[in-house]
Amino acid sequence: MVKAVIFDFDGVIVDTELPVYESWYNLYRSFGLRLTKAKWRQTIGTRGGFDPIADINRSLTEMKEALGQKDPIKVATDNDYQRVQVDIRNRLNKPLSTVAGVSEWIEQAEELKLKIGIASSSPMEWLNKYLESLRLKDRFETVVGTSDKIRPKPFSDVYLIACERLHVSPDEALAVEDSKNGLVAAKNAKLITVVVPSVLTSGDDFSLADIEISSFQELKLTEIIEILEQRNC
Repeated sequence: MVKAVIFDFDGVIVDTELPVYESWYNLYRSFGLRLTKAKWRQTIGTRGGFDPIADINRSLTEMKEALGQKDPIKVATDNDYQRVQVDIRNRLNKPLSTVAGVSEWIEQAEELKLKIGIASSSPMEWLNKYLESLRLKDRFETVVGTSDKIRPKPFSDVYLIACERLHVSPDEALAVEDSKNGLVAAKNAKLITVVVPSVLTSGDDFSLADIEISSFQELKLTEIIEILEQRNC
C-alpha cells in the first residue's frame, strides 16, 4: 500500500535540465563538436562523473589525430567553463514553471492524505531556491538533497533518508523519477517506481521501472496507485 510519494526535483518538478544542456551544447558547437542527448543523459539525476571540458578536449585531440594535423589545437579552458556557468545562471534566472501536470499530482497526493517528499541529487541551496520561488516548499514534508555526507544518485542515500523522515518503509513509498540514475537509486532502496521521462531522457531504457508514462497528464496519480494495488491483489 502506497503511503508516501517522493518526487525527484530536476526534470520532475521543474525542468532545469534542458537549459543546462543547451548551454553546454552551444559550447560544444563553438568547437565544431556535437553534444548528444545520449551522452548528456549520463549526467542527469546525479552529480560529477562527467567533465564536459575534458570531454571536449579529448574529442578535439582525437579529431586532430584522425586528420593527421600537426598544428596545436584550440582547447577548452576554465574561462569557457565560467562562461557556460554564467549562461546557465542567466537561463535559470528567468521565470520557471513546474512541469506540466506535476502540480495536479501533488494535489492528488494531498487529497489522498499521502506523505509527500523530495529526494534529489541537487544540493539543498539549489532546491530551496527554486521551491521558494515557486512557492512549493510548504507542500513537502521533507526535502532531501546531497551534501558531503549524503551521496548523489545512483546511490540510494536520498531515498532512504526521505523514507526515514516520512516514517514509511521504502516499499510503502512511490518514487517519481525522470532519469536512469534516479531510477536505479530508487530501485536499490526498494521503493516502488514510476518514471516520467523528460525531453532529455525520453528514449532511455526504463525497463526497471514499475510503471513508465509519457507525461504526468497521461495518468492521474490516483490511477497509478490503482494499477499498483491491482498488481498486488
